[in-house]
Amino acid sequence: MDSDGTGSSPASKKPRDAPQLPYGIPLEEAQAEAQEGIQWTTKAIGSYSWDTTSTLKEPRIVVPGLAPVYSPAKRSFTLQRETRHPSNYVEEYDLKVPTESILHVMSVCQPSFDWSAVDLVTDRNNLRKLLRFLEASPDAPLFPDAEERFEIIVDLPSGRRPVVFTCDLQRDAQAPLGFGHAFEERLTTVPEVAKTLRGYFRLILLDINGFKVVVRTEVDALESPAEEGAVPEGPWKPLTGSATGQHYRRCGDFDAADGTVVEMKSKSAFFPDFPWRSTFYQMLLGKVDKLVLGWHKKGHFQPPKEYSYAEVQSQANADVDKRLSQLGALLKRVVHFVKQAGIPKAVKLAWDGGATDLVIEVRHLSSSDEEADASTLT
Repeated sequence: MDSDGTGSSPASKKPRDAPQLPYGIPLEEAQAEAQEGIQWTTKAIGSYSWDTTSTLKEPRIVVPGLAPVYSPAKRSFTLQRETRHPSNYVEEYDLKVPTESILHVMSVCQPSFDWSAVDLVTDRNNLRKLLRFLEASPDAPLFPDAEERFEIIVDLPSGRRPVVFTCDLQRDAQAPLGFGHAFEERLTTVPEVAKTLRGYFRLILLDINGFKVVVRTEVDALESPAEEGAVPEGPWKPLTGSATGQHYRRCGDFDAADGTVVEMKSKSAFFPDFPWRSTFYQMLLGKVDKLVLGWHKKGHFQPPKEYSYAEVQSQANADVDKRLSQLGALLKRVVHFVKQAGIPKAVKLAWDGGATDLVIEVRHLSSSDEEADASTLT
């Protein structure tokens, strides 16, 4: 009987064990799910660069990618604070399927790559957000609209293909920024053959106790230039089955041992608390070898300091196995839940910071999202 004393038809009732949205994952539960005897690995499996001659009708990538080359500064220097301006070229996130490049890069770098063995595809930043959730303190005060809150778009697969996380990219109005990009440009050189390229994106296969994640990362620089003769060759070729009309040029063969990978950070000396732990996990998830850290006072930099991966880990003072075990268990729980029958194809993860739950909820699609939905990586 319903509360008004009337009966409801069997057809109107959902099974007692049917998944319900929104679905919350309490912080305490997520932190308690660490496993003993964890095994985890990271492996570089592909790379590409975005070409700024791309249009919405013909997006272009170079595969494998060409990275900027690290050029250490031995003297002090001064940089101007950045200002954000609208991009004057088509970017990857302008496309209706911003994760599509990942699929095509693997078809070039490793044609026999088995996607059915992959559980999740994501940008590195989404994993960093989830690590931030896992590191939250249950006793911490909640500040509405605090910086730590986030949303992650989740697209669901058909068949045995992987779930996809993409970031909820919001384009901000022009606003003052720091010195990060100017710092990177000051410490790198770009090969002449890469003048029209933007970004060097590496694909990392993260395996946590058999749960496999393809992670897209953006690399600031490599310590050594590309092999001589590694140049984009021939005309732009269409990528088979591309939903966005992507084209590519080949640039030699992908080498997982492509040299020392460098992460660059700038930090004001007036605020000396450096985020060692989050930087360490950024390096771990991107399989980065070296950190170059530049301290400045209002844009006046001393020669940057270099830190190895092990040195950053020492500064971070992190229980890596415990945290990765929690991350693996959380990802597995989310993927298992969203792949159940009855869950909509478009959902999102949302966290409001502090000790609040991580929530899986319905994502309402615009008409353009609905058009893209049938042609995503999943």
